[in-house]
Amino acid sequence: MAVQKPTVNDKSGLTFLTSIWIVPVIAVIISLSLAYHHFSQLGPQIKIYFNSSAGLKVGQSKIKYRNVEIGVVTQILLNDDDGVIVLVRMDQGTKKYLNNKSKFWIVKPEVDSSGVSGLETILTGTYINLYTQQDESYKKVYIGLEKPYEVHDKGHRFTLTTNKATNVKIGSPIYYRNIQIGKVEKIDLDKDLSLNIGIVIKDEYQKFINRSTRFWVQSVMDFNFENSNFNMNLAPLSHMLKGGVEIFTNPHTKNATITKDFKFTLYPNKVSSLNKKIGLGGEHIHNFEIHFDDPLSKLDMYASVKFNGYIVGEVTNIAFNYDTKRKKIHSTVDINIDTSAFKDQYTHKSGFDNFKDAVKKGLRARVEAENPLTGTLFVDLDFIDNTEKNTLVYLSNRKKYLLPSYQMKESKIMESINEILAKIKELPLKELLNSTNALIANSDQPINDLLNELQTSVKLINQMLSKNDMQNLPKELSRSISRLNALLSSTKHLMDGDGQKSQLAAQLSTMLKELTDTSSSINRLIKTLDKKPNALLFGD
Repeated sequence: MAVQKPTVNDKSGLTFLTSIWIVPVIAVIISLSLAYHHFSQLGPQIKIYFNSSAGLKVGQSKIKYRNVEIGVVTQILLNDDDGVIVLVRMDQGTKKYLNNKSKFWIVKPEVDSSGVSGLETILTGTYINLYTQQDESYKKVYIGLEKPYEVHDKGHRFTLTTNKATNVKIGSPIYYRNIQIGKVEKIDLDKDLSLNIGIVIKDEYQKFINRSTRFWVQSVMDFNFENSNFNMNLAPLSHMLKGGVEIFTNPHTKNATITKDFKFTLYPNKVSSLNKKIGLGGEHIHNFEIHFDDPLSKLDMYASVKFNGYIVGEVTNIAFNYDTKRKKIHSTVDINIDTSAFKDQYTHKSGFDNFKDAVKKGLRARVEAENPLTGTLFVDLDFIDNTEKNTLVYLSNRKKYLLPSYQMKESKIMESINEILAKIKELPLKELLNSTNALIANSDQPINDLLNELQTSVKLINQMLSKNDMQNLPKELSRSISRLNALLSSTKHLMDGDGQKSQLAAQLSTMLKELTDTSSSINRLIKTLDKKPNALLFGD
């Protein structure tokens, strides 16, 4: 039997590769293609520093610009110094948005007195928002904002200063006659630790703002009496949540140019804004230091500084120190004064120069009672006679002037009260009370004696009236009156007669007789009274 030899077909290396490795090669090519496509679609990676991650999640939290997703958080790292580092992969084509004007902040649900924000993140999750403008620069590392970036509106900007911004927040509206003319743009502290509130007024309303303009915090509830009626106004709910500022202005004020560094005072309410505060403010406000030995426990921060009843400044700081030599509390009070209040329009001197001259002529600072009942104090500027001459001393290390002081005097009301109390104290109150008690205790016997005397007098009067003579006296008087009536009747009858002489003679004769009898009775009565004047009471 013939043996068949196997036939061996020689194949090239290419054929072997194609038949066995075709699938892996195709897979590698596809993978490379996908990888190239993936990386070609990626945008730049940026780094953002935040104080906290605030709910951001890797691979889920997005970057949004104008509410469009343009990136995703890829990694969150702890910062060695403080806070976190968030790595973000931006989409392709977003490089033009990454420049020096770009701002990033985290959007999350927030509820505060100004309202509710970020509610959409309850469903979609926390995300990073972007604000940017066109710019030729390119930047990859950013410091994230803790609050949403405020876009500056067009308009004129002014600065308000206050010690406490109650019910005023960023975004709070500014009203003039219930028309919104602007809003609060920012709130920060200045070097004196007072609040600076930046506001923006719309261009069309800028003409109403001048140095006469008064700003005050809008009241949630307002009470007033007008035309004998009680009125109560309640602010709308939106005003309660957002707060607000109201203004009053005189648009016809002239020569009231507002410099860049000028600051308006923000008053806590409308009543405070109507106080008699004078001065132009701004660069005319100077700082002073006053030393007092008077007890100032009731002098409060931001108390008024007054001159002739007008408010020209306020207290900015109070410091106390115990003096071991004099065994007293020594007080140092810092105040600011608007020296423009001392400007004389008929001279060329500045208000500050006039103020310095006034100090040379005896102007001194002292504390007085604002309210005698509560004892609250204020700083009063007044001219003191026969005082030693002093000048303002500039304290270069504290950048303020030393203003001479004068000992506090009590108000006239308190002086009167003290005088009254002193006189009351001098009265012999104890002796007076003792005498009154003794009088009350010993008053029973004198009262009984008085009643007995009155009873005896009544008995005597009754006895006198019961006598016959006193009873006959009315009869005699009645008889005389009857005779007079008869006489009058006869006279009337005579006047009504026919005028015959015989009848007239008879009547005249009768009348004369009656008159004679009446005269005789009166003569007897007169003789009796002449002999015994009390005959009418006690008889003959």
